[in-house]
Amino acid sequence: MGLERRPTLTGTITDQGTTSLKHQVKDVAGNNSAIVDRSFKLDNVAPTITASITPVNPAGTGWYNVATGAPIIAFACSDATSGLAGACPSDVNLTDGANQNISREISDQAGNKASDSKNGINVDVTAPALGLLLAPDVPDGNDGWWKTAGGVGFGWTCADATSGIDPSFGGGCPAPSAGTITAQGTTNFADQVRDIAGNPSVAVNRSMRLDNVAPVIGLTAPLALALPQGYVLNAALRSAYACTDATSGVSSCSGTLPSGSNFDTSGSDFDPVALGINKSFSVNAQDQAGNSAVQINNYNVIYASGMACMGNAGHSILQPVNADGSSVFKQGSTVPAKFRVCDANGLSIGSLGTVSSFRLTQTASGTVTVVDEAVDSTTPDTAFRWDPSAQQWIFNVTTKPLRANVTYLYSIFLNDGTTIPFLYGLR
Repeated sequence: MGLERRPTLTGTITDQGTTSLKHQVKDVAGNNSAIVDRSFKLDNVAPTITASITPVNPAGTGWYNVATGAPIIAFACSDATSGLAGACPSDVNLTDGANQNISREISDQAGNKASDSKNGINVDVTAPALGLLLAPDVPDGNDGWWKTAGGVGFGWTCADATSGIDPSFGGGCPAPSAGTITAQGTTNFADQVRDIAGNPSVAVNRSMRLDNVAPVIGLTAPLALALPQGYVLNAALRSAYACTDATSGVSSCSGTLPSGSNFDTSGSDFDPVALGINKSFSVNAQDQAGNSAVQINNYNVIYASGMACMGNAGHSILQPVNADGSSVFKQGSTVPAKFRVCDANGLSIGSLGTVSSFRLTQTASGTVTVVDEAVDSTTPDTAFRWDPSAQQWIFNVTTKPLRANVTYLYSIFLNDGTTIPFLYGLR
């Protein structure tokens, strides 16, 4: 009997989505077949994903920097047929880095895939670091002053981990990068750097004050006087000193006595061994930075000479011996050697130990003159003695062991380190 002849149905389904197909056949006898009902789902189109970056353009340097802020990459996704197989990718917040590539892929329910990316992104939103190191880093003196011997070392440090320091901005890292400050006074450090992305560093502004030079002391009275020079015993003399400092200024200036006070010229400390009255006057100074200085002037005090001492010349042999050396005495006589020494006030000094020694120092053949001298003493002495009534020192020199027609030179050594020479001849 066979089927009723009908056209054969064939073709291609291209519509996206669901397509339903229904069909039935009938035989010649008029019997219908079962109805065939079938659906087809077609999705052969990839989903869409679009990456966008905000802000769109970096700075003129080609880098996203502090001014622009770090970029954000956002993704928009869609699929009109089967729908996305998962969520659209989350936003990407970029951090520091060079030549960054960000790519994301999605799928739809049918298994079609799509991707998008943003490539070659440069991000540097971190400012470069600029630092100044001092050695020592904190003041080692007073009142914020450095007083480091040899000067203060310094060193610049600069770094940028991502884009690097821009050498076209101020020459890059400060030059010189290290050294030593020796200039007295204030040195100012001020600089700033920038990285290639255009980020500026925090500006460095710092001052350093250096004073490693001690203050200067000018001690003009008393001066340092060594024998045979010295100040006259008991003279009223004013001290004089001053302190200066060219950099931080003087903090303190003090001496043994205040400047303008009379310094010590007393005879209370005669040195019987070294001779002379050895004294010292010191001045100590400190500047504001803490540098200190000291000046000590050692000086001597001596008896007055070349001035009247109780009506006669002081520090000179007295009669009956002529001070000019013209005296001639008879051999075998006793010659009185007399002298006075006075202080600045004309007071004759009779302190114990004034005469350190008395010696015959030289002889010469013949006599220097023919002047005969009378003597008024016949008793020789063994040492100089003080005559309180005449306020003088006396030594009766016996000439018995001496020879006639000879000139004798003597020296009286005093405990201030000076001498009184005299001579006479014998006939």
